[in-house]
Amino acid sequence: MSTQDAQGIPFSISSEFTNFRLLELPDELVKLLSSPAPPVLQLKSEATSASAVLCTESKTFPLRQVHTSNSLFIIEPRSQSSADPEGIPQDGFCAIASCGATLGTSTSAESAIPHIQKLLPLYSSREIQAEAASSVHTTLSSINSDIPLSDGEILEAGTQLCTFEAGGTAFRPTAGILLSLWKAILAASTVENINLGSNFLVEDLWALVKDEDYPRSLFNALLRRIADQGSMQVDSTLEWLSVDKKRCSIWLACVILETETRADQTVSITKLLELWRDHLLEGWRDQADLTLLQDVCKQPNTTTICLKSNWRLGGAPATPAAKPVNKTGKWHERFKKTK
Repeated sequence: MSTQDAQGIPFSISSEFTNFRLLELPDELVKLLSSPAPPVLQLKSEATSASAVLCTESKTFPLRQVHTSNSLFIIEPRSQSSADPEGIPQDGFCAIASCGATLGTSTSAESAIPHIQKLLPLYSSREIQAEAASSVHTTLSSINSDIPLSDGEILEAGTQLCTFEAGGTAFRPTAGILLSLWKAILAASTVENINLGSNFLVEDLWALVKDEDYPRSLFNALLRRIADQGSMQVDSTLEWLSVDKKRCSIWLACVILETETRADQTVSITKLLELWRDHLLEGWRDQADLTLLQDVCKQPNTTTICLKSNWRLGGAPATPAAKPVNKTGKWHERFKKTK
């Protein structure tokens, strides 16, 4: 009867270990990285934080360290010398690193809005812009590296806050200045019979309000916030667009509530509805309906309402929000004459 020697696979441990960190990826990232056009991943962290996140273009995956009680070795193929000086080297494996912990990922539900509110100054007038000109300049592109979230999530939050750049510095506007600018747009479009609900030439609308002394970039930011996204060009340039009726109506109610209250303060529902209707396009006044505000507002009782803190453009301020600037430009005067 023939016999066969039982031979194992030669295994050795290197005298000097290489430093490795193992990263366990979720199926979503594995599919992206194994696709024909894999995305570039970013590793981001706040300057004062010990944690880090992994970002795709539009999603954020927080990293966490997971310890293990088992010995986990990283091995590589390596020829092993035979015990017999005249023997032939055998193919085997050598442990080149030992990992006592791995990095795991989870899905982030964090918003970029609080980060932007912390990094950018509030804008309420040209005077604020002049003051900022003498201080350290922060641009919209520079804050991306300071926020531990994906660029897409930061852009989305910036759109919601109507962030813009003027004089080389990035700002986030107060609810008051946005409401004032909206009133100028509303008056001008009414006088010149521009239908904001249908595609219109942005340059034509800007020509009607530019004398009101608002930065053009603020005007563009407001339009992006309330635009029908399907009406905008693929590259997000503002040439032609239309205003989304529902999107605009909800946004308008939010800025009205913020200009009328401090954080957590309430206003009467009757007053809100009156102001809301007054600031909507005439054909949109039926949009002043509380059912639209279920996600953005709270009703402590049947007669009062307040804005949820995470929907306040200024965060949760300790001082009253800025009131709308009193503008009496020519378009407002001409609009009054038509009423």
